[in-house]
Amino acid sequence: MNPHPDLQIPDRQAGKRVTALLAAFAFAATAFAQAPRTPQNPAAPLDMENAQIVQLEHRWLDAQNTGNAAELDKILASDFVRPYPSDGQFITKAEMMAYLRTHPFPHQSGPKQHFAQLRVSLFGNVAIARGILTATDAHGAVVTKTLFTDVFVRRQSRWQAVSAQENHLPHP
Repeated sequence: MNPHPDLQIPDRQAGKRVTALLAAFAFAATAFAQAPRTPQNPAAPLDMENAQIVQLEHRWLDAQNTGNAAELDKILASDFVRPYPSDGQFITKAEMMAYLRTHPFPHQSGPKQHFAQLRVSLFGNVAIARGILTATDAHGAVVTKTLFTDVFVRRQSRWQAVSAQENHLPHP
């Protein structure tokens, strides 16, 4: 007999059903959560999308090194924005492209840039590339190092960069 008639005491079967339902929700939430797919996460090996971002990063670096505005125009999304720390402003794709078209990049035999490190994490239709760019002189000596983070979005089956951030490291 229930000494408190206002207090509902659930039967044991109902409690078991609620527990099972909560466990199912917890399992579903875990199963559908998207963990980043990186080389350090062996449960989610690199795949074709990761390779596409790595290839896009290499095309971007080559386009920057050669002043290839047409290639940069393909890589950067129309809403691309990046900080320009020297004057505390943000620069848009349109501003970048206008500058590149009016200031052709001279082909030079100066420092060669390459990726010292490049890691990609995928989150559905968003990819984040992080790494270190190293510039070396003709003798292979490191001239500069730059940490970077680039953000890509897949729209209409095509990856494009929407943001970039670079931080120059002190001289090695």
